[in-house]
Amino acid sequence: MFFRQVIIVCIIAFYLFLGYDSLFPQKTYVYEEITKENHNQITYTVENHPKAIIVKCKTKDHVITSETTNDFLLKSCALKSKKEDFSYQLQRDHNILSLEAFINGKFVKKQYCVNNDLWVQDFTFDLKPFIMNANEKKIHFFAINPQNLSLDKMIAKKENVEKIHVNGQDFDAQKVYLSYAGLKSMLWHATAWFDTANSKLIMYKCDDGPNSPILTQITLQKN
Repeated sequence: MFFRQVIIVCIIAFYLFLGYDSLFPQKTYVYEEITKENHNQITYTVENHPKAIIVKCKTKDHVITSETTNDFLLKSCALKSKKEDFSYQLQRDHNILSLEAFINGKFVKKQYCVNNDLWVQDFTFDLKPFIMNANEKKIHFFAINPQNLSLDKMIAKKENVEKIHVNGQDFDAQKVYLSYAGLKSMLWHATAWFDTANSKLIMYKCDDGPNSPILTQITLQKN
């Protein structure tokens, strides 16, 4: 028993010597967000734990930390703004989504009943369960609107597989159309392309409506 404990301690010490990143392997994904007037870089760090995946998104304006299952089903999401007095924490417990937020010094607390629908806060990773399921062509999902903290019901539809050229590379990409459900679909829509080889987001285009700039997000990484 003593020697077994010594071995365990040695293994732990070895990983601590190698560093935290060796204990929990990480992958980094870099994207560029483009509008007519601005170019901003977005960096995602994906950290694999035994029973969860931690995704950290860093932009010039905020940091978002999400926890998912090993199948990329979203469990929690927290945003902290770098410039404004704004933060929120979202936590899912079965069919209940709890929200706590600080907005301009005021505390806000809400709960939503979300049934068994897919929860998506970031199209880059949260749509993976849908993209990886070849039998699903259309799904209803929900998202929390970061502007007013309302719950929005949305739709994702797979269209055709296209060959696209992004950042000097050619991809076979699954095209996905995104919109609000119901009448609100006229107010906002987006299109995303995911690599058929690994379900990674390659490009995303969003149209917020009349007089709004088209937003495009593209991968900056080479395969």
